[in-house]
Amino acid sequence: MTGDVLRRGVAQVGQNIDGMCREMVETEDSTKQFEQERILIQTQDEVGSEARRRLQLPDGDPDAFFDERGNFSKKALKNFASPYLKRLQGIGSGILNPDLARKMRFKAAVAGDKMLNDLFDSGKEVARKKQETALNSSLKLAEETNNWGWYEDLVHEGVRAGAIDSAKGNLLLFRGKKMASRHHFENLAATNPDLAADMINRGELDGYFSAAEQDEMMRSLRRQDDNRLTEVVEQTASRPKSKNDRQAVTNALLSGPVYQEELGFHAVYERDGDYSACAPQIDSFIYRVADMVRAGEEGPDLASKKENVILLCKRYAKSAEFQKDILNRMDKWAGRKSDVPMLKVSDRFQNMSGMKLYRQSDYNNSVGMMHKESEAAYALYKQSAIASGQNAESKDEWMKKDKKERLASLEKNLAANTEKVVRERFEAWFEGYKSSHNDKDPSSAIQEDMLEAILRNVTGRPDLMTVKYGHTLDEERQRVSTTWKMEDDERLNAGPKLLSEGEK
Repeated sequence: MTGDVLRRGVAQVGQNIDGMCREMVETEDSTKQFEQERILIQTQDEVGSEARRRLQLPDGDPDAFFDERGNFSKKALKNFASPYLKRLQGIGSGILNPDLARKMRFKAAVAGDKMLNDLFDSGKEVARKKQETALNSSLKLAEETNNWGWYEDLVHEGVRAGAIDSAKGNLLLFRGKKMASRHHFENLAATNPDLAADMINRGELDGYFSAAEQDEMMRSLRRQDDNRLTEVVEQTASRPKSKNDRQAVTNALLSGPVYQEELGFHAVYERDGDYSACAPQIDSFIYRVADMVRAGEEGPDLASKKENVILLCKRYAKSAEFQKDILNRMDKWAGRKSDVPMLKVSDRFQNMSGMKLYRQSDYNNSVGMMHKESEAAYALYKQSAIASGQNAESKDEWMKKDKKERLASLEKNLAANTEKVVRERFEAWFEGYKSSHNDKDPSSAIQEDMLEAILRNVTGRPDLMTVKYGHTLDEERQRVSTTWKMEDDERLNAGPKLLSEGEK
């Protein structure tokens, strides 16, 4: 009995000693773990702070990550990281608990990998920003020097190098081509306005500039042409400098075309020394000269008539506002054209609302599936009504209304599909007609006949009749054109008469 007690006592003492040893080991490991955690955090902070400093250094600096040519150096980065990695390799040593030691070593390894990856990513990001800055500077220089070939090469190089993504690259290419087109247009506008106008007329600016932008560019050519004419006139027609300078008035009068009415104005000047007594007559006279423009007139003929009017405005000291108004009036007269607009398919389909504008077979195929679709829809409706505690309508009544709605929707969808196909075919025919008829527009009557033929072909319904008033439009257009011609003839016949060279 005494021996058992003694053995138990010895065992208990041994357990107490083991417990004390474990506690001591755990306490020591805990202290080392805390210290190594501190070293780990401190190392990560030091790496981050020092890396940020070095990334800001000039290229080629001994501590920089970029060489003299601005290339990112992986070797410099590894040399920088090496001492920190060695410090991290000591993490986990001295810890007696094997599990805790493995945990700390793993934590240090992960921190080391993350450190290298972060350094590499930061270096790549700085390199990308440097490339982007250099690229933007080069692109700006290419713009300033109008070197669009170099501009395009720079964009492609930037995409390949990763300095810009492909979407931004496409945007830059479009922007560059637009600027190049604008630059080429402005050069031509300054040196050869006719070729600049041809760029617009041939569609070379389509896709880069909107219709409104191109209209404004064309107007700028017209304003520039008017300014050029004004400069030419000012060089050849100077106004008298004083009331007594009658010879200057005579010289100015004889410097260009002379109309019979101007002899009377000249006589007033000879008498009074100025034109104030006949100023209203002069205004009326210039307006009648400006009105000697025919509908549709353009090119050199219109330019010559404008030049003549500008000369008269300068000769009789008319204000710039008066000259502007008179030139706009001439543009208005010349701008009257009897072009035939393309028929609007959508408007005609609205006029035919209620007609069966679809193939019967398409309608029948869809209707054949409608009963099953309606039954399935009713089942869902009934299930939803029961779940919400509501009374469901009877199947027959509900399906009757559902089918009615489905039929109405079906007919609208089929008609919409028909309209799309008809529009595409009609517009293709319209352009084909113009290209084979020397750019002449088909008459409204011809367009309506073709629309009806296409509609019948698409729907398979030979009995379909479209609303037609093309003949009336054509007749009205012809009547207006004839009226314009008659009015032009009347205005020209009633216009001021030029003196012959002998009479001058």
